[in-house]
Amino acid sequence: RYMLEREVHMLCTVDRNIQKSLGSLSEYALKEQLKWGSIVTASNDMDECGMNCKGGDFIIEIIARSNKQADNFIDNVQNVRGITATTSDPETIKYINKCAGVIDVETDCTLCIIKPHAVTANKQSAVINEIINSNKFDVHAIMSKHLHSDMADEFFRVYRNLVPQYASFLEQMCIGPCIAMCITLKDGASTGTNDMGEPMGVVESFREFVGPNNCELAIMLRPNSLRAIAGNPGLKTNTLQNGIHCTDLPEDGFMENSYFFNTLCSIRVK
Repeated sequence: RYMLEREVHMLCTVDRNIQKSLGSLSEYALKEQLKWGSIVTASNDMDECGMNCKGGDFIIEIIARSNKQADNFIDNVQNVRGITATTSDPETIKYINKCAGVIDVETDCTLCIIKPHAVTANKQSAVINEIINSNKFDVHAIMSKHLHSDMADEFFRVYRNLVPQYASFLEQMCIGPCIAMCITLKDGASTGTNDMGEPMGVVESFREFVGPNNCELAIMLRPNSLRAIAGNPGLKTNTLQNGIHCTDLPEDGFMENSYFFNTLCSIRVK
């Protein structure tokens, strides 16, 4: 109880059109080992509770352990173009999240989910920073969501015959909040070619960026991949807790993003 009373909640808005600002916020949060709370993307302009954000802006709750730590964080990010930050309270943040609305996702996109175990381990800052610094991908929309078992099964059912230990996999996806991101290719980004010599689209390129499904292999073969960064290596966890889900097939990118940013957002705003 004492620790909870000392926590300081901050409400940050990040301009989606200045992607480096999201990277800067992640970098400062990582440096100070701050926790992330709720995350939404504003569907249109908002001025609730003194907020002044545009449609498409990211609204991110950051939690500090003390007033001093919160003040240091706010001082740092306020100097970054595209970020505003202020202290707030959980009830105000909850209300603003409910007002955020549903998001229109891009047609040519892929979904990235930072799994609950990685969020609990506070690895989201490192993952998001890596995505932004790749200079290949943009975060079009971002949200946090604590899935219950029916939601997880509805979303992952198409992977039922592909994922070993499917029941355990679903359980892992429901142990805490996950962070979902709609990822698009940055204008003019070079994605390379696939095994057929064809240019890779966003789904294929991002899947390669995420790395091998087995995070122990990712650490050995692709140490800078997202699963090497976010995974929890071990005999029983190297695939169940590999840190990241990403869209597998190009035709599924829009559908997977629509589930999170349309279907689940619709549930949130009711």
